[in-house]
Amino acid sequence: MSPAAKRRYAVQFEDWTVYEATVFASSAPEAIEKAKAIYNLNGLAELSAVESGDSLWHARCLDEEVAS
Repeated sequence: MSPAAKRRYAVQFEDWTVYEATVFASSAPEAIEKAKAIYNLNGLAELSAVESGDSLWHARCLDEEVAS
């Protein structure tokens, strides 16, 4: 394919990460408060990172469509 036949595309990559902490608690609200306290004290250092879902790629043509 010659350079003249190529089009410009804007390509985006979407990804998300889930951070998790394991805590001992007697209820869900207590567990959330403990995890928040851990985060407030140490940031993400005490949390594990887990990739969630599939990575999604999107491309959008920046050049006008060529009429055929």
